[in-house]
Amino acid sequence: MVYHRRRGTAIVDTLKGILVVSESGRGYLLPGGNARKGESRRKAAIRELEEETGLKATDVSYLFEIKGGIHKNRKGQSVRTSHKVFLVNTIGTAKPKGEIKHLAYVDGSNSLNLSHSTRRIIERYNKIKNLMLSKNEKKMKTAKKDVNTASKCYVCGKEELIPFVCSYCGGKYCVDYRLPENHSCINLPPRQWKSKIHKQEPKGSPSIPKITKTTLHKNCPKCGSERTMITAVKKNYDVFLCMDCNTRWKTNEIDKKGKKYYKKKRKKSQIVKYIILALLVFSLSFILTVYFTRPDLLTELLPDSNEIDYPLEEPETPEEPEIPEEPETPEEPETSEEPETTSPDTSEPEGNTETTPPENNLPYKEELEINPNNISLKYILMGETSYINFTVYGGVNEYLSELPRSISYYPWEPEPTKRDFVMKFLNDEIQSDYLTDLVQEIRVETGNKDDQARIAISLVQQIPYDWQGLTFGILENRYPYEVIYDDVGVCEEKSRLLAFLLRELGFDVVLFSFESESHMAAGIRCPVQYSYENTGYCFIETARPIIVTDCQEEYVGAGKLTSFPEIIHISDGFSFDSVSEEYNDAQEWIRLNNLASSAGGILEQTDYTKWQSLVNKYGIDISN
Repeated sequence: MVYHRRRGTAIVDTLKGILVVSESGRGYLLPGGNARKGESRRKAAIRELEEETGLKATDVSYLFEIKGGIHKNRKGQSVRTSHKVFLVNTIGTAKPKGEIKHLAYVDGSNSLNLSHSTRRIIERYNKIKNLMLSKNEKKMKTAKKDVNTASKCYVCGKEELIPFVCSYCGGKYCVDYRLPENHSCINLPPRQWKSKIHKQEPKGSPSIPKITKTTLHKNCPKCGSERTMITAVKKNYDVFLCMDCNTRWKTNEIDKKGKKYYKKKRKKSQIVKYIILALLVFSLSFILTVYFTRPDLLTELLPDSNEIDYPLEEPETPEEPEIPEEPETPEEPETSEEPETTSPDTSEPEGNTETTPPENNLPYKEELEINPNNISLKYILMGETSYINFTVYGGVNEYLSELPRSISYYPWEPEPTKRDFVMKFLNDEIQSDYLTDLVQEIRVETGNKDDQARIAISLVQQIPYDWQGLTFGILENRYPYEVIYDDVGVCEEKSRLLAFLLRELGFDVVLFSFESESHMAAGIRCPVQYSYENTGYCFIETARPIIVTDCQEEYVGAGKLTSFPEIIHISDGFSFDSVSEEYNDAQEWIRLNNLASSAGGILEQTDYTKWQSLVNKYGIDISN
């Protein structure tokens, strides 16, 4: 399976050459970047160009689309980038901005280290540019010849510097004979115009015979010229005149019969049109009848279905809080406990290993339980650090990674909602079977339902954030089991994992989807006075360890959460009633951070002791 990425690429052609950018100075690319959700590649190219070089686009023209080569990402999956290339006119001065540290110009004389796709795009653009220049030169030469050479009117012979060219016969005429009816155009169908009789002939021009009727075109039998016209229409023949050699001749009876033949042919074509229209009406009525009476039959007739992709939003992660400086006190030795490490279990799994046939085309158990690995999942409960040992399988992870991230539906079915996509990630049968052991291990740790929820929340928050995927735009859109297997995930992936665990533990769970901030968090049923925006659900940030109900974090690129989220209900169940302790701690945490910010990052001894106590109680990461 090849994963495709959409990239908008900008070509800025200047007098110095074509602009290219680089982060390290070793390899250069054309300005541009991946398109965000709901963003066209044209807007992505304009946005990335301004972010990387400071240039503002004034005019954007689409050139072509090109696909880059297939390469492997860190997961070993095949990735291919589809470039949509635009020629951009800009204003301003190009300067490196953001992650871009170097700018250069490709003019053919310098030897820059360009990527393969960048080199292909520039070569194709240069071919198009050279072709357009050669065409413009030819047009200029032709225009100069036409201006310097006068043409004669085909009828009266009058010289015209810029003659009128008939669009039907291609002849050149003066102003008096520019209309088709004035010069008896030979290619115009007879029904489209009537002959015009000139009241006054221009001086010095030959007499033009009056035309009374037109018929099929005839070449001159003497010189073969096509510049002929009718001078007389008789009962059984027509008289033609050649305007080149002045030869006159008569037609025979066949031409008269030909006119009747064309009339009959037109009638037959009209009958065919009526028959086709009747068939279309019958087909439409048949389809509508089947749609309202037998939709199952229409399903068999139309097996192909529409497919809608679920793009993973680029998440916004919370900024790390400032660490206040500790007041000068006698240093005490620090102690740290290292978790016991276990090597991957390469032995055969215990239990029944008999081959059982897969149900619903699911893989065999032996295919799923390959490459086992024992991992330790860290969690912090009321300041005490513990670990849960859990076995993950490479076969299960490979099965989930190959599942489509889309939902198929028929035209008459409603379009899938965001909840449909979330439930697709949560309700996979094989995933549920292999995550049940983790849920059972959480229940074994404590019999208190609220403490089980605290363990699940801390366990998910302790999983590292996928900074690499966010930086390079490679978002895997993982299933919950894949998040545990990879030991990494973004806010949306980790929120789905927490929603799965809390649902299996029996809690009432929702997901908060912040569309404008491109962020997702989890929610659990709690008393209204502690809930987020009086929704009845407590706010749980999953990107990193944060106290439950704390929603005052700053997010990179978006600031604080200001929009009201879309609430995606996952399951009904228990309420997290003892959340008042977390709520009070979160309010104290917010107060201490605001106090530290106003005092330049310094707290008094008593406040710093409270701040450090909350850090240890919830395992808040302050290393950054």
